[in-house]
Amino acid sequence: PRFPATAGWLCHVERRPRPGARDGRGRDRCAPAAQAAQRARGILEETGFAAGRIEAVYAAIRAHMPGAEDEAVSLETKLLHDANLLDCLGAVGFARLSISAYAWHHFSTIEQLAEFLSLWRGHAERFYFPVSREMAGERIDFLDRAIAQLTRECSL
Repeated sequence: PRFPATAGWLCHVERRPRPGARDGRGRDRCAPAAQAAQRARGILEETGFAAGRIEAVYAAIRAHMPGAEDEAVSLETKLLHDANLLDCLGAVGFARLSISAYAWHHFSTIEQLAEFLSLWRGHAERFYFPVSREMAGERIDFLDRAIAQLTRECSL
């Protein structure tokens, strides 16, 4: 029962990369899930978390981001994926993504922010569970309006 909460708490414990760091595909590297999973594994081992569950948490964290290299297979991983995606939509998502665009991705323009928000908006079509999609409806509408407003204001 504590698995989703544990994975949720630990999915962002990674170290932040230096500005301009790149991943293996040449993209900006913003605290990859694999790094968070590795750190979470170490934390759980140190705290005596049930050994049989550590690898499940590790796998869930590696696969919780849309477009992750590892596919979400377990129920817990799919739940964490959908929860993370819900958290990136709506007003909270707008604030969270706006902060990360500048603090972690080192974007420098509002246009880059609008593109980043649009990218995450596109992920909203990839929920695993219908109930997640239902919960996202109002949040998606908000984000659509925010992106449209940003785009209009930038074109002035």
